[in-house]
Amino acid sequence: AADSVDGLADELDGLNPPDDAADANAKLVDALHGLADSFRQLAEAAKNKDLEKFREVGQGLQTSEAVKTGNQAGAELRRAGYTVRNGIGQ
Repeated sequence: AADSVDGLADELDGLNPPDDAADANAKLVDALHGLADSFRQLAEAAKNKDLEKFREVGQGLQTSEAVKTGNQAGAELRRAGYTVRNGIGQ
């Protein structure tokens, strides 16, 4: 999952968005890479059967910088008139 999320971030990073979406696009790239890192931490904790670490990372996801950044990006895109789906920027 983490590699797929990183791949999506890389695709977004390769775009040339309109000026009114460029900052939000960069934020989404950062957010997605941050989420991918968290997914890797979850996978490592699961592999090591470290339930405490798994719980810690999982619970921290909702308030993580990656989620905050993604939400900010979504809100910026909405303010610029773009339609944003999949929970980004709620």
